[in-house]
Amino acid sequence: MSGTNCKHQLGVSLLQKLCKDEKSNFVFSPLSLGTAFAMLAAGLKGDTKEELLQFLGCKNETALHEMYASVLANKDLPLKIANKYVAQDKVTVLKDFDEFLKTKYQSEVETVDFVANGRAVEQKINSWVAEKTNNMIKTLLPANSLTPDTIMVLLNAVYFKGTWVQEFQPVPGKLDFTLKDGTIVKKDFMTKTSKKFHYSETDKLRLVKIPYNEAKCYMIVALPIDGTKHIDDVLQQMSPADMATAIKNLESGGGLPVDLTMPKFKIEYSFETVKSHMQQLGVDKIFKAGVGDFSNMFSNSEDLASHVSTIFHRAVVEVDERGTKAAAATAIVMNKRMSLGRLPPENIVVVLNRPFHFQILCADSVAFAGICRGPM
Repeated sequence: MSGTNCKHQLGVSLLQKLCKDEKSNFVFSPLSLGTAFAMLAAGLKGDTKEELLQFLGCKNETALHEMYASVLANKDLPLKIANKYVAQDKVTVLKDFDEFLKTKYQSEVETVDFVANGRAVEQKINSWVAEKTNNMIKTLLPANSLTPDTIMVLLNAVYFKGTWVQEFQPVPGKLDFTLKDGTIVKKDFMTKTSKKFHYSETDKLRLVKIPYNEAKCYMIVALPIDGTKHIDDVLQQMSPADMATAIKNLESGGGLPVDLTMPKFKIEYSFETVKSHMQQLGVDKIFKAGVGDFSNMFSNSEDLASHVSTIFHRAVVEVDERGTKAAAATAIVMNKRMSLGRLPPENIVVVLNRPFHFQILCADSVAFAGICRGPM
């Protein structure tokens, strides 16, 4: 599979799933989920590994690890990324897997007793996540999410803070925002006219690229060209290659003033259907005890009969006149048994007064993505 798929497959796949199933605002982090899945992939073997790589759109495992490791190693980016694995103290983790996660993913390591101290471990993991996300995510693991059968938890946390190259101005009073069902609500908006915004169109979308001061980071917002269509329906028709092309076209879309008016918004979301979505797309072996091949992770025969029991993911994003703060965290819990570009017009005006799509990209990696159906 191409590098384009490797960068966009996970984000587009999950975005389309949520467009179909989720009726409220949502945000998630392809960067957080992808990093956690890449760490898991390092411990898999054979068809089990191939299934996961296929889902991630990256058949070349080396390229997958390099993609996420390069973002982690880039200290110029306004991203704080933390990785960790927590293992049952009686489990034998292979040295190669341990060293790979420490070196490639700068992973912290902790051994615990899930049998005797499951609740305390949950609290400790949640405290770690809160610290790494600057308290934007205080609870990743709900109560009783770890059991005596838990043998490992793979963790990732991401924190982002970016300031706009040019600050927006608040719009006096409140403006209309039209919800999907046609209801009109009054919300706080902000506005800016700038040549630093890049504008582009495909046959389906109008897109604006909004740069941050911080190196190589920007937000993209997108609305359907056809005002009678909903952003959900448009995104469900796009492939990873379509998304990559739409984003690339924005590189040459600068130089003209763009008058952008958009709502201030905050979205918090707990993505509870990651596992079922993966299963629908053919990822099966890692979720079945005794079926998945974890022999690049464990050596003991009982541990090799483990499976991924649950995947937890939470994300939050706040956007205002000054910039953006966002955070996300992922936990993969393992148990030992079942339990196109068109020339824009000269006068470009974009008003995000109906549901729209947004992405935050750093070094061309999609750190966060979501849909604002109604600003909060």
